[in-house]
Amino acid sequence: MASYPGVAWCGVNKLGTTKVAKIRIDRGPEAQLPFGFELGRLYLTTDTHVLYAGQGVSAPMIAITGNNVPLTFVGIWSDVVGYVTADLAIYNGALYAALQNSTDQEPDTSPTYWQEIVTTPGVPGPPGPTGAQGEQGIQGVPGPPGSTSLISATSFPTVSQTLIPVPVSFGASGNNIVVNGSGQTTISVYKGFLLSAAPTTLQFFNGGTPQSGPIPSSGVIALTLDLDSTPWYTATNGNDLVISQPDAVDVGGTLWITQA
Repeated sequence: MASYPGVAWCGVNKLGTTKVAKIRIDRGPEAQLPFGFELGRLYLTTDTHVLYAGQGVSAPMIAITGNNVPLTFVGIWSDVVGYVTADLAIYNGALYAALQNSTDQEPDTSPTYWQEIVTTPGVPGPPGPTGAQGEQGIQGVPGPPGSTSLISATSFPTVSQTLIPVPVSFGASGNNIVVNGSGQTTISVYKGFLLSAAPTTLQFFNGGTPQSGPIPSSGVIALTLDLDSTPWYTATNGNDLVISQPDAVDVGGTLWITQA
């Protein structure tokens, strides 16, 4: 089984450095269709040209398109728009693919019409009550020194903080505030996934100070900021985190941040 960037390659300025943003799509023959891909992970069959999405590590994959049916990104979901099979739409910060034609079928409550392929994690819940102290165990063998970097793509732990998923949805030209600043806190972006409904460029700002150059985004092309141990972008001293675009284009997705 091979993998390739599939729908996009995009150079991104990250605080003075250049990184590559991409969506990965695994591929191989229909006969080797994997079982148990994690939710939203994609697989394209090289012989029948069908796109499948993972349903979880203990579930079979689901076909998103039929033979040679192209995916079409149509922007933010609306209850007055008629959708057709293989349309992609953003709803509440998650990306859904249409399994059949529909109108006014909300993606998160209509599994026969829509399949979620990029999910938005929920906000962490409050701490639970403190448990009773257990008995002291036997001392174990000392382990090797650990890493203080971000080490998990599921829980995103750092030394003292957990990443917060922030849904992104805007359609106006100019500056769009995606995270409000507060006090003297710093907003740090460690991971992101953004889609635009039409060609545009996106630029990140620390209040009014640029944090990146213009980043191209073209239709179904996704801007993916892979999880990293240092932030892609920051907004300091209580400034808002802003994304600017020159055109009025629907943009949606999720950023994973800390704010402290």
